[in-house]
Amino acid sequence: MQSLHKKVNEKISKNNNKENIETKIIDEEIAYLKINSFMEFTKEDTDKINELYKDINNYNDYIIDIRNNGGGNDQLWMEHIVNPIVNDTYESTEYTLHKEGRITKDYYASRGYSLKDINEFPNKDILKSVRNIDDYKYYTEYNTKFTNDSIWEGESKTGYNGNIYLLVNKGVFSSSEGLAVFCKNSGWAKVVGNKNSGGMVLE
Repeated sequence: MQSLHKKVNEKISKNNNKENIETKIIDEEIAYLKINSFMEFTKEDTDKINELYKDINNYNDYIIDIRNNGGGNDQLWMEHIVNPIVNDTYESTEYTLHKEGRITKDYYASRGYSLKDINEFPNKDILKSVRNIDDYKYYTEYNTKFTNDSIWEGESKTGYNGNIYLLVNKGVFSSSEGLAVFCKNSGWAKVVGNKNSGGMVLE
């Protein structure tokens, strides 16, 4: 993977493209997708992704670059990045820790989420790496699942059968962090790069 990573950096290091979505084929071998933000996808953005995905199985390697992506809307990566090319069932569970506070309780209650007591956290080993863990009183749990089942009974999507790599760095946060967590937990893609800024706790 190191040589692949180096090749990608060499091919895009001089790029100053300010558009939200960039796609390219590197050395006729590697499909590449750069996403600068998950705040909003325009029709032009989704058209670029769909065009790349139309021939995605022509390439053994597919790189999704979310370095310096500060996040936005989880539904965008779920609906446009992952779901169209899943070739199996992929599941992930993520946790968010919360401090005591009426605003926090009201916020999650209004959205139908139940705050759970931190003492009931299912994997205490995860909490050992959390700084100032005694400040947190509650947690919420989120389950994400994708399958290759079609909306038509008895059919399945072919999906993408090559290697998927997700490039991350310290500029990854919020919903882009959510994509990284999903990839790490489910195995849908191999996460490559520096530690992210945070926003979620890995299972």
